[in-house]
Amino acid sequence: KFADWMSRQSHKLKIVVPGNHDMIMDAEYYEQFWADWSSKKESPVAAREAFERRNIRVLVDETMEVEGVKIHGSPWVAKYAPWRTAFNKNPDELSGVWQGLPEGCDILITHMPPLGYGDRDVNGSRHGCEALEKRVR
Repeated sequence: KFADWMSRQSHKLKIVVPGNHDMIMDAEYYEQFWADWSSKKESPVAAREAFERRNIRVLVDETMEVEGVKIHGSPWVAKYAPWRTAFNKNPDELSGVWQGLPEGCDILITHMPPLGYGDRDVNGSRHGCEALEKRVR
């Protein structure tokens, strides 16, 4: 349904960067935990293809270039609870992910913000990623 809605938007370029609630987009996670979230097992490949056949680009640690602008998308978030969700990594693992970001990237789209940038909750606490902040600083 989301791919249908997204395809109807008027934007020339459509990019999706999944995150921790997009279970089916994380094939490894979905294979292990699909029954926790669904009564029917579906295909992560088909889910991604649903976007691609509608000309919506899905970026999972990928870079694309549009009119000379380099755009990179990364879905990872720090594990914040005892249970696991899609695209979770322990905070110490995220440093390695962020070190792998491409040089010369013009636009970086992440599911988790860097510490101190758009990361406050309703109580004013910050929940961004310190390792990402250090990498993009």
